[in-house]
Amino acid sequence: MEEVGEKRWMRTWGNLAWWIVTCYSVLFTVYTVPFVYGDFEIYKHFTLHASLGNYDLAGLNILHNLRAWQVHATAALLYMIIGPLQFNASFRNKYPTLHKRLGYTFSVCTVVVAVTGGTTLRLNGEIETPMAMPRLSPLFMTPASLIALVISINAARNKDFERHRRWILRSAAICYSVMYSRTLPFPIQLLFRKLSRVEALDYGIILTLLLNSGLAEIYIQTYLTKPAARKGTSMNQGAGHTPRGKSTKVF
Repeated sequence: MEEVGEKRWMRTWGNLAWWIVTCYSVLFTVYTVPFVYGDFEIYKHFTLHASLGNYDLAGLNILHNLRAWQVHATAALLYMIIGPLQFNASFRNKYPTLHKRLGYTFSVCTVVVAVTGGTTLRLNGEIETPMAMPRLSPLFMTPASLIALVISINAARNKDFERHRRWILRSAAICYSVMYSRTLPFPIQLLFRKLSRVEALDYGIILTLLLNSGLAEIYIQTYLTKPAARKGTSMNQGAGHTPRGKSTKVF
């Protein structure tokens, strides 16, 4: 009975995480489209300066470095579209070849998003934030997400799909933290009214990184590292698949 309850909780947690990622991805995909097309009159309203009421400065940093931001936004858009598919066990089981090919694209997008995000946000940011974004992104988030990606790819090449799933989830948790950080400053400001919008953004980045990576690690340690889960699955299922009828949406 304990094992059944544990499986039910794993399925519930995995499904909830998948739906949160998918809903955020849809919204974030719409958000990135004006940046991909370079439509200044639209994307300037989505900038930090615009949220602060500085419309005379809104979007100018992006306009002056448009190509870099377009590359970053395009990779992010593809990342958001592909991610929910890759993390859906039913999709992996039904379309293993497509899952593998999309995995290559997803990996390339991870590299582009991490590298351009770490450089453009540091060198061409709107406002010099006092804490997190200019320092945390290039010093931790970019290398950490890329290292986790490399480990996951190496594991997949060696047919160790359990290890591959653990490390690609760690990489994705870091990358998705940036997406979630767009909304967290609002409740932070409601709770701590003395904080400015810029300070709330800094705390939002740190908190989303800790929460997202922490919850992902709990999931990994609880459900993806059991000896029973590793027996007979890595070599026999292929492409990281789980048995039909026993899968959760996330890995």
